[in-house]
Amino acid sequence: SSYYGWLVLPENARSDHIAHELANQGILVSTAEAFCVTTHPPNALRLALGTPTLTELADALDRVRQVVLATAW
Repeated sequence: SSYYGWLVLPENARSDHIAHELANQGILVSTAEAFCVTTHPPNALRLALGTPTLTELADALDRVRQVVLATAW
């Protein structure tokens, strides 16, 4: 019963690397492979938001942004 969303990644980003780096920082996300029923999953992460406070959510999403930008470029 929590919100979730898909974060489509840039072509040069690897979802597995980003998910691993985020896990090292205490943020758990899923890659699209776990939810895909086709042979070519999108290059995306599934963000399940749970019930964080607005401050925690803003901090976590900012860290996601930082990791994606650092990893993709």
